[in-house]
Formats: sequence, structure tokens, C-alpha cells
Amino acid sequence: YSMTSSQKIITVCPQCGTEKTLTVNNLTNKPYSCPVCSDGVSFPNKLSRCMLKQLPVENLEFEWRPKWADKKRYDNYFEYNNQKYILEMDGGFHYKASFNATIEDIKNIDKIKDKLAYEHGINIIRINCSDSNDKYIIKNIMQSELSTIFDLSIIDWNQCIIDAQTNLFTETINMFNDGMTVKEISEKLHL
Repeated sequence: YSMTSSQKIITVCPQCGTEKTLTVNNLTNKPYSCPVCSDGVSFPNKLSRCMLKQLPVENLEFEWRPKWADKKRYDNYFEYNNQKYILEMDGGFHYKASFNATIEDIKNIDKIKDKLAYEHGINIIRINCSDSNDKYIIKNIMQSELSTIFDLSIIDWNQCIIDAQTNLFTETINMFNDGMTVKEISEKLHL
């Protein structure tokens, strides 16, 4: 089959063996998501997590919900050179309406989140991830404010792509089975 084929094929999850029917085009152009064991963390967020773990940042947290944010969640929080940062990986829903939210609704939520962050002395960086494709996301990261803060040439992007395709749920189970406590797992995964 060609990469753009609309032919339906049966895929098998490499983690749990669940079968799923997809078109070849969807399989080659979108990250694979298993209906049984996928962990619900988006590919862009996993990619950013791996990248941030390779940088000299402090107080790294994922899915960060500060008390002042009124139940709003930020993708990534970190500190560097006595500055506080939030890194938001804006996926496709930030750029097109869905059945439950308009683009204006989403933009308003982003404006509120940005305002709250600035009011608390936190710099916010947004990366366009409207196409959940590694090359597209990496290009946008390289052209973002992050490239003025860090030397992004040190990032092992191949490792980030591999890590972004792993299952957080399976990784957590393996750590627990290896004897790690919930607190140790939480600290290691920055959750």
C-alpha cells in the first residue's frame, strides 16, 4: 500500500494485541492510539515531556494545576534561570471547531489561561501542534521562543519520538511491579 492509501487494514497494538481497523493513510499520518491501553496523553505532550527532560530545567511538572488557575490545567510547567515558564502544546482542537466547542470558546479559554499565568509572573509559550506530526511539531518548537532560551541542538529528537510513542500506563505498571512506590513513580514521571 502507499502511505496515502484509503485501503482499510487491521492493525494490532504492539502493547496489548488489540486489533483496530484503520485506513493506511490514518495509520501513516496520525499517531496510533489503542482503544484499550492508550494512556490519553497526546503525542505533542509526550514529545514536549521528553524534550523538557533533556533540558536543564527545574521544578518540571506535567498536567500542572496551580490553585490560582481555577481548575484549569497547563501542559508543562518548568523553571530556568530564576524564570517561570508554561509550555502549552496547542493541538488541533485549538484551530478548528468541534461538536462541543467553537474556536472562539477555545481561544477565550487560552486567553484566560495566558492572563492568569502572566498575573502570576509566568512566561507562557504556545507551540502550534495542529498537525500531530513529529516533523511539524519539532519545526514549530525550533522556531519558538524556546530556541532563544535553550540550545535545542542538544535534544535527541529521535529519542523524543520513540518516547512519545510509548504508553505511560504500561510504563507506570512496570515501575510499580519493579517495586517503586506511588510517590517515587509520581516524582519520576513529574506528575
